[in-house]
Amino acid sequence: DLHYPLRRQRQMCIRDRTKGDEGKIMKGWAADYESLSPVALEARVGKKKIADILASEYRSTANERNIHRNGFIGFSFTYPKKLKDGTQVDFVVKGTGEFLMSDVVNR
Repeated sequence: DLHYPLRRQRQMCIRDRTKGDEGKIMKGWAADYESLSPVALEARVGKKKIADILASEYRSTANERNIHRNGFIGFSFTYPKKLKDGTQVDFVVKGTGEFLMSDVVNR
């Protein structure tokens, strides 16, 4: 897992996917420890938003480790078929544009 501490430890984002998912789907966790609300994310290609994502899916590991929100901090995003191989997809916090992570489409 890759951990990305953000905003002075208020948020953490973790990649949570298997090797077979790479380049096809992004799965991860995002949590804002100063809020009980799920983190709202955007998937972007360049500066263009391609999707809104809410980090509210259940992750048993997050719950078992008592990370935050009883484990409801996960998100999944399947890359649209229209995205060509080699396209970089960035994941940012909605509203602030704060960068979380990026991935490259590779089917």
